[in-house]
Amino acid sequence: MVREMNASKAESIRQRISNHQIVSSFCKLFIVSVSSHGTLEKLPKTVSLNYKAIFVEYDSNTHVEIIVMENEEDLTIGWLMSETLRKVNKSLEERGLPRDTSSMICLKTKEKLYAIDYLLSNLDRPVSILKDRTTLVPFFADEKYEVKDQKISIDYFIILKLIGEGGFSKVYMGKFLD
Repeated sequence: MVREMNASKAESIRQRISNHQIVSSFCKLFIVSVSSHGTLEKLPKTVSLNYKAIFVEYDSNTHVEIIVMENEEDLTIGWLMSETLRKVNKSLEERGLPRDTSSMICLKTKEKLYAIDYLLSNLDRPVSILKDRTTLVPFFADEKYEVKDQKISIDYFIILKLIGEGGFSKVYMGKFLD
């Protein structure tokens, strides 16, 4: 659809697009203005808005979709985590379900792509490492690995074997108590 408009209105629309106030998925937008002589002329800048969708499956009933612009370099995995928590809490609250997301410590890929999972563990990495339509699932903290005291001692382990002995210490191979 071609719509004729004056140059100031076209510039206003271009400004809103550059400020990301207009959201449209995977589209190209051409702004055409009418000159003072009544002839159509294209503004020199073609604006392309490319977005990617990231899906998070919190549980079997709670799924959220997060849309980010492909060229957003300042969005990090930490931002993605906070946005996921915000949307999951909102979804759970709307359905009247209890919301305890405190044990969620990071996101991982549903397909178990370990290299991407490793990158997702660093909250300072950019979101641009994720492909469009990536499905993520939360990774929850396991209570059995929670340190109850500030100091871990040999009492937390089953000693399997003495590996080595030095002047000031001994090195053991052990298994963490369940």
